[in-house]
Amino acid sequence: MKKLMTIVLILALVICLAGCSNDGKSNDVADQKTVNPQDNPVVASVDDEKIDLETFNKAFAMLELSYLKQYGAGVLERDINGKKLKDILRRELLNSLVDEIVLRDYLTKEGFTINEEELNSKLAEFKSYIAGEAEQTDVFKKEKITDDFLKERIKMQMYLIEFHDRVQHEVESKIDLDSPEKQSEIVKVDAQHILVKTLEEANKVVERLDNGETFETLAKELSQDPSNAEKGGHLGFFSRGVMVKPFEDAAFSLGAGQISKPVETQFGFHIIKVNQVVTIGNLKETEDGLAELAEIRSKLAENDFVEAFESQLEALRGEHKIEQNVDLIVGPSGTVQPTETETITE
Repeated sequence: MKKLMTIVLILALVICLAGCSNDGKSNDVADQKTVNPQDNPVVASVDDEKIDLETFNKAFAMLELSYLKQYGAGVLERDINGKKLKDILRRELLNSLVDEIVLRDYLTKEGFTINEEELNSKLAEFKSYIAGEAEQTDVFKKEKITDDFLKERIKMQMYLIEFHDRVQHEVESKIDLDSPEKQSEIVKVDAQHILVKTLEEANKVVERLDNGETFETLAKELSQDPSNAEKGGHLGFFSRGVMVKPFEDAAFSLGAGQISKPVETQFGFHIIKVNQVVTIGNLKETEDGLAELAEIRSKLAENDFVEAFESQLEALRGEHKIEQNVDLIVGPSGTVQPTETETITE
């Protein structure tokens, strides 16, 4: 869960770029800032690469701006389990900046390179989109955020997206949809229903169906679902997760042409008729079905993705000597305080 929040924070840095602008007077958003090294201590390091307080504060200023625009003033002062949200975000942002370096080094060794044309295009796109926002320009001027800094932030996001896509592909490739049990698994059904208020009414519907009356006729006469009664109770195709659980369980337990016994939900009592079932095996037989299979594979992968992402990232972190000076960045303004150094040498 901690790494998942790190992922969200990293992505938030990209999103918040859409709320920041330049003044249009130069290629840089602001002039480069000259910093006294004594006033710009190292807040974290990955092997020999250092992250200084100035870099951290620029990144946090962008993240803070994003939160304020989305949730309003005062959001960062909220108490979360005894800690200010601002301090929680500052700690997690530091983890994010460390992870970016770890991922960049890994992907570089793997032969992945950033397409400079794409990078410049993304920067130009952001700057075009954000042009004219005075509030954001003021923040950028205050923090001395330059085009070079923005470009570096975008570049790091490109590394993150590449790593994300690799893990996603790896997880999806391990999902077996070819086993006999998976081939017969029902993924969606086409159904009708009749909704009534009481069990007694539902039993009478079942009795009339048993006596040969058609489902469609009874649905038009008796169903109290105004959205489809006139349509003979037709619901069309639906997959799992769409209907309330008791209704879903009943519908997916029926074969084509079968009618359920009364099913109780918070809406009343349902009589369900399934007209058609579609299995994974059926989807493989059509071109449109292949696209649905890709969606199914992706949804199944969601369950394992976060764990795989966290596990692989943690393993990569373990290949580096990581130090984090947490006390330098925790507090309402990020002011330097007596240091407590966290060293990770896994």
